[in-house]
Amino acid sequence: FITNNNPKIEVYFEGVKEAIPYEIEIKYESALPPNGKDCPFTFATQVATEQANVGDNVRMNVELVNTSATALASPMIVVAIPAGLSLQPWQLKKMTDEKQFDFYELWDGKAVFHFETLAPNAKKTLLLDLKAEIPGKYEVPASYAYLYYNNEKKMWSAPRSIEIR
Repeated sequence: FITNNNPKIEVYFEGVKEAIPYEIEIKYESALPPNGKDCPFTFATQVATEQANVGDNVRMNVELVNTSATALASPMIVVAIPAGLSLQPWQLKKMTDEKQFDFYELWDGKAVFHFETLAPNAKKTLLLDLKAEIPGKYEVPASYAYLYYNNEKKMWSAPRSIEIR
């Protein structure tokens, strides 16, 4: 029930001379974690539609922009692929051949795109065509970008929903 990024919890003891020993354990989840401070880039993903039929191609736009006046070393994009949709291997090969990124990896439900560098004020746009394969309602998990050698400065992209019929 915490509704902001600066939660504060206080424990008060009333009517006692000394505080009673206590222990508190807190666990939380967030669909959209907070962005790192002073990120030298912006990042966004967008699924082109909220509804699709089985067999349709669904476009996912991925954009990374260097907002600084210096080159960024080793930026990475981790794109969460919605359940019910799949990447197209032929497209990943084509994008690799066209050098749209330096290399990619497939993690559990994610596509990870690596770049050696991102020039000052440069923009990288990846257009992924995902195939709708399994009917259902799905939430697209948050995707994120960061610098390989400085992963505390992450930029997150808000989760989206999609229904496949």
